[in-house]
Amino acid sequence: MMRRTSPFVLAAGLACTALAGCEQMFMDGTAAPATEPATMLVATPAAPAGGKLTPAKMVQLIALTDEAVLAQALEADIARQGVFAADGAFEPEFYAEANRNRERRETTALQLSSAVGGPDPFWSFSHDGRLGVKMKSRTGVNVDLYYDMQRVSNSLQASAALPLVENTAKSGISLQVPLLRNAGREVNTSGIRIAQIEQDIAQETSKLVKAKRAYEGLRTYVAYQRAEARVATRGDLLALSQRLVREMQGQLGSGLTDPRDLTEAQGNVAEARAALLQAQAELAEQRDALQIYFVGLPSKTASEMWLPAGSLSAVDGRRLGALSSLDTVYARRPEIRIQGLQIERREVERLVAENATKSELNLNLDFAKTKVSGDYMPFRELFSNANPNQTWRVGFEFRRGLGGNRTAQAELKAAELREEQAELTMNAFRQRLAGEINAIDGILTRARLAVSENQKFLAAQGRLVRDENDRARTGLSTQVDVVSRRIQEVLTREARNDAIAQLNQAYYLAAYANGTLLDVFGVN
Repeated sequence: MMRRTSPFVLAAGLACTALAGCEQMFMDGTAAPATEPATMLVATPAAPAGGKLTPAKMVQLIALTDEAVLAQALEADIARQGVFAADGAFEPEFYAEANRNRERRETTALQLSSAVGGPDPFWSFSHDGRLGVKMKSRTGVNVDLYYDMQRVSNSLQASAALPLVENTAKSGISLQVPLLRNAGREVNTSGIRIAQIEQDIAQETSKLVKAKRAYEGLRTYVAYQRAEARVATRGDLLALSQRLVREMQGQLGSGLTDPRDLTEAQGNVAEARAALLQAQAELAEQRDALQIYFVGLPSKTASEMWLPAGSLSAVDGRRLGALSSLDTVYARRPEIRIQGLQIERREVERLVAENATKSELNLNLDFAKTKVSGDYMPFRELFSNANPNQTWRVGFEFRRGLGGNRTAQAELKAAELREEQAELTMNAFRQRLAGEINAIDGILTRARLAVSENQKFLAAQGRLVRDENDRARTGLSTQVDVVSRRIQEVLTREARNDAIAQLNQAYYLAAYANGTLLDVFGVN
């Protein structure tokens, strides 16, 4: 009698056919449950009760509770505070100071002669204070509005027939207007613009982390479904292998079965039992991996499990697998927008570095009203028409390094190189992304073909099982042949399920690469 091929050798061949050409990134595919119930001689560990997950619900939960997503969201909030801090550089600042002074010293001959026989020693007692507001405009102009007050008593006042107390008031404005270095809104608001860019980068990075974690979660979701389905098919395979042994034992006495075939079939039972145990271990591993995404749920307990709501089936690839043009993908992908923001930041830094190489030339303007009185002086009298006393000053201030400001020149060169580096990084990422999109298109094509071919193969195996049953009823075949056909059908079903898992993961990868994964599942 012809020796029967080991079902596990056939399983390996069918699996290779189903998965041929699929990329390494999809090696964790999944399988669908068996369509026919079988007696499970090795019990599958029962999962504790918990939430039921659809792919959309899983993505939404990850977006709301995943620790990596929440941590990056905090980075965006931190960057937002950086914008407020940078804008605070232009906040007006109120200042006030008060001093009490006392002096007693000997009078020199020169001071005596200039003071026309002034007293010796000289003494002075005074109080002075200053109030003001300093501010810096977004064009770089520094403004100081101030009011000075001083109350003085000294030994000269009596000898000069002046009031014993002298009150001095001064109020004015000082302006420093940069004309070259530090001049212009673009330079002075660069800190705010850089902080805004950092905030935008943090927000785009948050979207990137959210999409990446969602894709990883969906891969784990499908891996669990495949492991669950594989446990079912391996259970069917074990039950059928045991039935095959019983049928062959029944035929052994009549000479219809070769003892060597029976020995091989008994060995296949042991292999099937080991394969089932391996599938159950993989299922437990994938179940634990799935729970990692939900440890942040406030209501989750240690005994609660979140598991897929349904068994493995082909997902709708019309939206997930619809690849867009490269320009559209570039506009969607957070990585591209992050690189664009990095280039913009380097441009701002270069402009600031260019400005720093200029000479420093400032226009200084001062104007003040002054008044001296022996009595208390209201503030309004200082600016009354009866007070003609005032001071003003107009001048220029110039500074330049004698060596051409080598520090600023070096910083400018470094800024130009960083800008060039950012542009090269953008081009490199665009090329890599284009390669990924093209590769994903090929992966989808091969995965669809694998599902189609395995579906046809499974349908053919089903017809062969029915034909073998018909032949057995007419006496042209035996139950050994029927069971053998059913074993081949189960192996083909497992290969088909693996192909479906590969296709589902390819669809999720396509949506991730296309930048539409979060939108498809309703996550902004």
